[in-house]
Formats: sequence, C-alpha cells, structure tokens
Amino acid sequence: MDLEKIKDLIKSDTVGNRILVYEELDSTNDLLFKMGEELTEDGTVVISDYQTMGRGRLNRSWFSPKGVNIYCSALFRPKIGVSESAVFTFIASLALMDSYESIGIKPKIKWPNDLVFDGRKLAGVLTEMKPGKNFLVDFIVVGIGANLNMRIEDIENKEDISAIATSACEILGRDVDRVLFVKDLLTYLDKYYNIFLEEGVHSIVAYWVNRWGNINRSVKINIDGRTIEGVVKKVDRFGYLYLETDRGDLVKVISGDIVF
Repeated sequence: MDLEKIKDLIKSDTVGNRILVYEELDSTNDLLFKMGEELTEDGTVVISDYQTMGRGRLNRSWFSPKGVNIYCSALFRPKIGVSESAVFTFIASLALMDSYESIGIKPKIKWPNDLVFDGRKLAGVLTEMKPGKNFLVDFIVVGIGANLNMRIEDIENKEDISAIATSACEILGRDVDRVLFVKDLLTYLDKYYNIFLEEGVHSIVAYWVNRWGNINRSVKINIDGRTIEGVVKKVDRFGYLYLETDRGDLVKVISGDIVF
C-alpha cells in the first residue's frame, strides 16, 4: 500500500499524523501496543498488508489474507478514566459505518464490535487499553479489520468463517480502492475522536445508539452458550446493554454475541 499517497490524502487533526505501513506483521495491535509503551504520540497509525496472527475479540482468530483487505490500528492518549475506554469501540464502529457508506454499502452494527451486511461479517474492531496511574488511561489501541476485496473463493475452505463473512467487492461486484478507503477511515476516526474530546462519552454513545437502531427492539444474545432474550432498553457509557426480559427483569449484559 502506498504510504506517501495515504499521507498526501490525510487532512486530519490527530489520527494519521504518523502512519507506518508494513508488508507483513504478526498483528498491528501488538506492534502499536509496544510502541505505545515507548510513548509514541496520540494518533499514530499502523497498517499492514498482511497479518500472520490477526485476532478479534475474545482472542478469536481474524483471517487476514494478503493484499485485499484493511488491517490497521490507531493509538489514542485521551485523558479519561479506565472505565470509559470501551467507547473507543463505538468511535471505530461509527468511522467504519461512514467509510463503507462512502463506497455505497449500508452495513449494520452488530453489538459490541462488528459490522455486518445481510448477517455476514464485514468488519471488526478490537480495542485494547493500557491503564496508567489513578485509574486513568495511559493509552488505547484500536484495531480494525475491514473486508474489502476478499473474494468468496479466498474463504470457501475456511470452515470457521466461510458461512459468516463477506466483503465489499462481493457486495458491490467490483474492487474497492484500499488507499481511498483508508483515507476515509482515518478521516472519520479523527472526526469522531474530536467529537469525543469536545462533547464527551455520552455524545458518542448517543451517535452509536442511533446508528445501531435496536433500542426498544427484541434481541437474543449468546453468553457462554446460554441465550438471553429481551428488549433493549438502553446502552450505557461503558457499552453495556440493558435488556428487559419477558418477566420484567432488567438484565445488564457486559459481553456476548448477538444471535440473528
């Protein structure tokens, strides 16, 4: 991927002020996390054309074929409490939504960290945080995997993902310019990061909830093999869902997988 072309296109305040592009990495998150411990600056971005050990939430493997998708991570140093760090998953989800919509795709958010199209996974977010002193964040690394030009034949022999994944080119019937997509993605990340800095956690949660669109709707969530069904009453500033069951109980859901 053309580093200089990306740099020429980026016109953001913070995100992308430093961009490092690699042909191959174990994991963009792992490298950027190490860089964060060495005091790399707010807004640093790492992009790789290929990952040998890409991963998603709950340490699940993230299939990262070479030269077709986007695998990147961005580092943030907000002055916030550790408990508020989960909002960066929402920031990344919103940026991904806008980026896909800019190429003509309208995905849906799958709580807590995926984007899907017709029920198939299109993108995912992995947020990792280094705590500092006094319950404050030292830094946050947000990893993003966005399926762009991966084709069905690339995954048809991957039993764990072939039935659940899709990509932009499969949806649109054409390839997508990865450099332009990265430009949009970093621009939108910067946009929502600045909204967060100016307006706070609640504003980002409100944006996310509006785009998610499932408040007062019934959902099923798988939690360690157990399914809970209820009506979503709210999403709080920590990203937790509150479901009202048919018995009238209000259940707080910290983590799990939405069942379609």
